[in-house]
Amino acid sequence: MIYQIGIRGLDMRKTVSFLNRFWSDESGAAAAEYVIILAIIGSALAFAIILLSGAIATAINDTATCINTDGNTCN
Repeated sequence: MIYQIGIRGLDMRKTVSFLNRFWSDESGAAAAEYVIILAIIGSALAFAIILLSGAIATAINDTATCINTDGNTCN
């Protein structure tokens, strides 16, 4: 037979059929797209936290100073 391979009696038609089904199967594509979306959102959140960390720290320090000085140095 032309399609048979000697390794464990593997039939080339079955292999080609399997590879065609595997290649055309798109059920895992949605999961991969969700992972990409989550990675983009996570990166944007991390970037925003890095950018805003200085402003948040300043606001907290100003608030602490205002509380510690009984409101004498509040803006």
